[in-house]
Amino acid sequence: MVSRRGVLALGGWTSTAVLAGCSGFGTETERLTLELLNFDSEPHTVAVELRRTDADEYSEAVVFRDRFELETPPEDDAASQHREPDVIESDEYQVRVHLEDAPATRETYRYYPDCADHEGTADRLLIEVRAERESGNRYLRFQQNVCSGSPG
Repeated sequence: MVSRRGVLALGGWTSTAVLAGCSGFGTETERLTLELLNFDSEPHTVAVELRRTDADEYSEAVVFRDRFELETPPEDDAASQHREPDVIESDEYQVRVHLEDAPATRETYRYYPDCADHEGTADRLLIEVRAERESGNRYLRFQQNVCSGSPG
């Protein structure tokens, strides 16, 4: 037979374990912020699609799809900017982007989260629309913030 003291100790331990497990339910997962920049002298509609890298079917892979209108840069700025904070959980994604007004201008990027262990620093993916100086040909460029330092 278990003593009263043993029951109380077991009850206290169980309560602590249950409450400790529940405290994790309130924590938020790290979110990804998209920042789109237009360095070109023309406005653009940018289509962005994020896909899971571990999905077997297209319908399972696409987790985010949207279009963004980017204005021409103001005269006193190098680029116009559109920011979409916390669009999706920060995870590994294949990012596919194209300009709807120039369908041949498309690019794919592999995004890896890097700031989950750095409190106060959110994961950000920058998608830039640029034009070559000589030819005027448009291209897309990706950047992301890096929190883990430079590799090896």
